[in-house]
Amino acid sequence: MKKGLMTILSMAATALVMASNLNGAQRDDNDVKMFMVTKDGKCGYINKTGKIVIEPQFQYCAMFSDGMAKVRQQDKYGYIDKTGKMVIPEQFAYAGGFYEGRARFEEDDLYGYIDKTGQVVIKAQYYGADLFSEGLAGVEVSKDRAQWGFIDKAGKLAINADYRSAYHFSEGLAAVEIGDQWGFIDKTGKPVIPARYESAFSFSEGRALIEKNNLYGYVDKTGKEVIKPQFEDGQEFTEGVAKVKLNGKPVYIDKNGKIVLEPQNTHVGYFYSGLTYFLSPEDKYGFIDITGKVKIEPKFDSIGMYSQGLCEVGVGGKTGWIDKTGKYIWEPTE
Repeated sequence: MKKGLMTILSMAATALVMASNLNGAQRDDNDVKMFMVTKDGKCGYINKTGKIVIEPQFQYCAMFSDGMAKVRQQDKYGYIDKTGKMVIPEQFAYAGGFYEGRARFEEDDLYGYIDKTGQVVIKAQYYGADLFSEGLAGVEVSKDRAQWGFIDKAGKLAINADYRSAYHFSEGLAAVEIGDQWGFIDKTGKPVIPARYESAFSFSEGRALIEKNNLYGYVDKTGKEVIKPQFEDGQEFTEGVAKVKLNGKPVYIDKNGKIVLEPQNTHVGYFYSGLTYFLSPEDKYGFIDITGKVKIEPKFDSIGMYSQGLCEVGVGGKTGWIDKTGKYIWEPTE
């Protein structure tokens, strides 16, 4: 996994890798899923059965998060609820998705936060801003040098801006950069795992990816290196496994570091809903299970990730949705 600063595109939204820029499915499994579709050049939403629940009518549609979705009909963004009602009028040149009742917005190259009524609750004052996670959000307070801290939902600085970079809180801890080394802090700002790594990333399923001496491994929440740095690259754990690179090839390991799958293809992704994508020699995407068995033959030009048993796929410039058997619940449209 490449090193990266926390930016307005937080790791929570972007590091959960997709094979293309398809943007219909959202990752919050606590939210009732609605899936973005296009029809006659307009976008709207369907439910899990493929029934249209919000008629295609927008020029732009984002994923639902926290019960709301960012949409655009003209040149500004607003938000709809799950009935399709425009609850926050289109007024923002830039705005992010809602997380924990807050969404980022931009004004004069500065970032602040609105609540779910559209009210500005934290004025635009930061040079960078992350989404809220576990009650806190990372913000960049200096224009001239990287200086990150964490605020609460009222905008109060909860953890001093002492870090060159940081990732969002996950499982009670956040990876932060001090000097040129990474470690982890708790939600009081107390160091829990000393800054001793070349890079570090958010916790997932009790493990966090770390880099030491240009090799990747994993620590647990006590800081113990439960999987010694030995890989050329790595990703977060999902469904009990993580993809790592060993001797130039991707393999999947369990939480003890044991190799559980050596896929035949070199371009593979994260496991969700028991499946991960692979890219065939003909540059088509299909899906395999954790045993490596092909469950859906490669025939797609682009794919998203499975969410509640559905995955967005692209074919010939059109997008549709398939279930775990590969059956379309929404035929590709544009």
